[in-house]
Amino acid sequence: MTIIAGFSASRQGSAPINLAVQIARTTGEKVIAAAVLERSWPPRNDPVEEEYLRHVKAQTAQSLQAVVNGLPGRPDVPTLVHESGSIPTGLLELAQEFEARAVVLGSSSSGLLGRVALGSVTERLVHTAQVPVAIAPRGYAFSHEPIRRLTAAYGGEADTNGLIRAAAELSKDWNAQLRIVAYTVRPAWAFGGPSLEAGAEDMVVAQWSKRTADDVTKQLNRVREDLAVPD
Repeated sequence: MTIIAGFSASRQGSAPINLAVQIARTTGEKVIAAAVLERSWPPRNDPVEEEYLRHVKAQTAQSLQAVVNGLPGRPDVPTLVHESGSIPTGLLELAQEFEARAVVLGSSSSGLLGRVALGSVTERLVHTAQVPVAIAPRGYAFSHEPIRRLTAAYGGEADTNGLIRAAAELSKDWNAQLRIVAYTVRPAWAFGGPSLEAGAEDMVVAQWSKRTADDVTKQLNRVREDLAVPD
């Protein structure tokens, strides 16, 4: 199986390739670093356009190869530049062609370093792709270590969309620890010291926390029966 790492020719960052290589080190799969070159589709056989595309394609291929060559340890990551009508469409075409297990993309340049922010390409792919889409935090650094822990963010609808099962299956496949977290937002006044309002808020949060933990435990127990996952 293959992991497609999407490369942005305009930003030329290595974050998605770094994450893809780390995932591949965990799973034993191979990585293909790919850039998608947008063009009119179907091709118009315009000599001027073809000449321009050849120039841009050569520059993109050179930039992509330079990023891959700069990876520590020089991992075996083949590169390619694919032409398509749009970047999301091109990435989906590559995922289908190579039977990719996942597509790894970078965060939007508008996001903060170390954070995940969706852009136009990632926004479309996370809602339309038939394979898992991983998004590298902006500036994600290369690591020689495999992925050792997965975190699943649990919400009220998670039991209906199969989050716990999917996370448990991935954790087992990757031989990684699974952590399940749930969040609640509390008003600022709840942290201002003892008060009647804060006491009531604490009681509500405690009840929510217990109910959520019970729900997660029930789902994990059902998953353990089917998958034989560890505690």
